[in-house]
Amino acid sequence: ATQLLLKAIHTVMSGEYWVGRESVSNLVQYLRSLIQSSGEEARQKKFGLTPRELEIVSAVVAGYSNKEIAEYFKISEDTVKHHLSNIFDKLGVSTRLELALFAVNQSLPLKPIA
Repeated sequence: ATQLLLKAIHTVMSGEYWVGRESVSNLVQYLRSLIQSSGEEARQKKFGLTPRELEIVSAVVAGYSNKEIAEYFKISEDTVKHHLSNIFDKLGVSTRLELALFAVNQSLPLKPIA
């Protein structure tokens, strides 16, 4: 314990920082919880999109056309267009490319489309 105290004093006197083991342990624990919670938040980011709208976004990101999306989900192309209009409004984008970039950059919880 005496050697540790001397080392701490020497370190501080030489202009460096000294952080005790307990502080480092607390910091690491805090950072782990922060990383975990931010990962959960990223997965939960939906920006007000419904589950169906998230499916539509996933299909757009996968490169599907409106017609292909309609066939895949067994809905009309007009319904796809309606969903896209709602999605564009909610996310503040105006093109499919902007939508895809937004989805990837914001880590939207996309679903794989076969």
